[in-house]
Amino acid sequence: MKCTHLIVIGLVSACTLSARVINVPQEYPTIQAAINAAVNADEIIVDAGNYIENIDFSGKNITVRSASGREETIIDGDASGSTVLIINQENENAILDGFTITNGSGWFNGEQLIGGGILVREGSSPTLRNLTITNNTAVTGDEGSGGGICISYGSTPVLENILVSNNTAGWGGGIAIVFASPTLNDVKIIENDANTTGGGIYIGDYSHPTIERLTVCKNSAEYYAGGIFVHNNSYPNFFNLTVAENMCASGGGGMIVSHNSHPFIVSSIFWWNEPDQILLYDLGQYEPNTITVSFSDIQDGWWGIGLGDGGVNWIEGNITDDPLFVYNSCPIGDNTCTSHPTHEDNFNLLVGSPCVGTGADGVDMGAGEYCLTLTTDPTPENLPQLLELYQNYPNPFNPSTSIKYNIAEDGLVTLVIFDLKGQEIATLAHGQRTSGLHTITWLAQDQAGNNLVAGIYLCKMNFTGSSGDYFQSVRKLTLLK
Repeated sequence: MKCTHLIVIGLVSACTLSARVINVPQEYPTIQAAINAAVNADEIIVDAGNYIENIDFSGKNITVRSASGREETIIDGDASGSTVLIINQENENAILDGFTITNGSGWFNGEQLIGGGILVREGSSPTLRNLTITNNTAVTGDEGSGGGICISYGSTPVLENILVSNNTAGWGGGIAIVFASPTLNDVKIIENDANTTGGGIYIGDYSHPTIERLTVCKNSAEYYAGGIFVHNNSYPNFFNLTVAENMCASGGGGMIVSHNSHPFIVSSIFWWNEPDQILLYDLGQYEPNTITVSFSDIQDGWWGIGLGDGGVNWIEGNITDDPLFVYNSCPIGDNTCTSHPTHEDNFNLLVGSPCVGTGADGVDMGAGEYCLTLTTDPTPENLPQLLELYQNYPNPFNPSTSIKYNIAEDGLVTLVIFDLKGQEIATLAHGQRTSGLHTITWLAQDQAGNNLVAGIYLCKMNFTGSSGDYFQSVRKLTLLK
């Protein structure tokens, strides 16, 4: 009897620990009710509809996913706080996938409203993907941060395939990143507004994001930085960035860099921003700023960058030619035009653009549709399933870390470590490799075998397959001492 009893207990425990699927509204009428009932690893699937509520992940590492996609599944915050809160140290297994997030008014942090649509805070690291974040606000007079999204206080979320549009805040109309280091891939920030500065995105206060394929277009700010404001000891890394048609009154139409900040910009385009493309600005009491630019197209070149306080590392491959956007070539919304697959707010490149194939390692400049491939088959969406540079482990690390990558076919692999100034530190791989999973252990040393100081480093992988397919990816590595 005792043995039988123990076996039954074991079976019950196993059942209790297994993840389950919770359906909304079939099992619970609201998304929050389903979250309240869920435990770690559960998946909540939400049917199409308009859900008027504010949701809080409440520290649970669960998946909240729409069944029909963002166009048909809307979470409406009813102007009564942030529409979505992820503020209790949730990790990458807290996933929000496939919604429109709208009508949020921000979370009050004791001084101002922050995170109108989504607030990620207090060391949380969720995965946000396939979202439209629109018509949210975070406004407290001239203050308030992150009309669409606010990411703060040590948080490291991953954002993938996100549209941020028509949001308003004091700082960072679209997105505010404050003392945080998120990863952004395939993000569009369009037609947001800041009452003070950073119409599209604010990156400030010791923030070190890594950003690939970011479009920042048609945003505005009342005073400074219509597109991007980089502020206060921040070191963002931009790969394939398009900044176009942003405007502000006082300077930094495309980007302002201030207070000892040092952005690193590769394979990017700055065009049609008013009153200027980039401004390095300070009041004199801070260390000077620097900006490093390579393989990029900057309107007016050096003349498009104001050197108020700082310097430009103008590296190889930069041009000053008209990028020839699709946007400027056919009527918006004219679906009878068969030359281009998409027409609305399209800043992809025309055939014959000087930016095609002239970015770093032969990629296209800018965040256009094909910016990471030299061929269109397979598409970038399919490549990561078989081709991937994984995040190193552990990270942060001291003194060594493992770097893994997977390739789908035999081909040429180059794996290089850079510092945040774009200087090459060490080459970990260069040569032909067979398909499959590969692992390299890095001892945090430069090419000569010298130990490196603590800080942020970048690991960049380039792959050219035997069939001619091309793949590029970058990961951020944090070395501690």
